[in-house]
Amino acid sequence: MLRFAGFMLLLWSSPLLAGLLFPTIFSNVSACAGITVNCDQVSQSVTGTSVSLNNTFPLPAADSTLSVNASASAAFGTFHAAASSTLAAPNLAVQMDVTSAALSRDIMAINFAPDTGQIGFLKVDYNLDGSISHSGSFNSQLVVEGSISGGPQSLTQDMTFTSSVSGGFSFPVFFPIVYGTPFNLTFVMGALVGPFNIVSPNPNAIQVQFTNSAGSAVSDFSNTFVLSGLHVFDSQMDPISGETFTSGSGTQYAETGVVPEPNTGFLLLGAIAIGVGARKLSTRRAVR
Repeated sequence: MLRFAGFMLLLWSSPLLAGLLFPTIFSNVSACAGITVNCDQVSQSVTGTSVSLNNTFPLPAADSTLSVNASASAAFGTFHAAASSTLAAPNLAVQMDVTSAALSRDIMAINFAPDTGQIGFLKVDYNLDGSISHSGSFNSQLVVEGSISGGPQSLTQDMTFTSSVSGGFSFPVFFPIVYGTPFNLTFVMGALVGPFNIVSPNPNAIQVQFTNSAGSAVSDFSNTFVLSGLHVFDSQMDPISGETFTSGSGTQYAETGVVPEPNTGFLLLGAIAIGVGARKLSTRRAVR
């Protein structure tokens, strides 16, 4: 069976996402295994904003077990996804996969008064930190997908990782925008493990295989994906400064990516310090 970034297709074909035109976050984890078709023995899926699946499934016909651990959570501009699995040596060929995916879609407008109504371009950066490993008949990968729609041109880009990474990355093609005009900006991060082959030269095309050999794999990106840069350019590809971002979700974006929420712990400590200072000042005044 040939699939293109299979977990992405599963997410987009979900009735929960079909036709969505408003900000949303969405996570899904799933496990599937079979001896004649991919899901005739195991089929389990969990959906929400923060989800997990931890189970050991017997495969009676194959006299084997499939151990699954998967988790995913989504917020605007920040994702966590991890999938791991171990297949005990079956006596019949088994086809299976375990997926973990997180998605966000926001409605964004980039405002820059001198270029309102003019075409521009958006360069998107992100930080990614995670590990990939596999043994036996298994393989593992992670796909990060970014897409834009509702602007002058729809564009989807996938970046596939097949080894552990830690650092900053950029989508290779700049996304087209119109200054002052809202557009949909969507990001998906998905981890996949199982007995599959990556079909060259397209790293997002995978051939799911039957196997009768033991195997295990991990694609652990629970350390997070963070949107780290939104750099804008005019129609001549000259950089622009002084732009502002607005979003349908209310999330704050800036040239440095998603703006983190204030740390409530520091806010609380600050409030306590202010309160103590005010109390001391009041006491001193009372003494006088």
